[in-house]
Amino acid sequence: MNLDEPQKCSITGWLVANKLTDREFYFAIVLFVFSILFLTGCYNDEELWNKISGLEERVKALETWQAAASSNIDALQKLMDETDYITDVTPVILGNDTVGYTIRFKNQEPATIYTRRER
Repeated sequence: MNLDEPQKCSITGWLVANKLTDREFYFAIVLFVFSILFLTGCYNDEELWNKISGLEERVKALETWQAAASSNIDALQKLMDETDYITDVTPVILGNDTVGYTIRFKNQEPATIYTRRER
């Protein structure tokens, strides 16, 4: 590569080829930086911030719902642990007929209920 020849497709090559002075070079850099800053100031991101704000509100609503649901689940679990409830119901079969049901509870002994059918 010969440094006396202008380099193609590069800024430094263009600057060397056009023989800009240091002052012109710094002026071009400052102009470029201010142009970029000016153009970025024209970007309107209000819609994006509105969407983000909407998402924040939705997250807060979900967190509130989650706290309420968790509290309800805890209350139901406590109720299930403290009280008795039916765990199983099985039919009592005599021959081909169902004559009653045995009900099993969590804490109590099973109870058998016989049905009476008149024919």
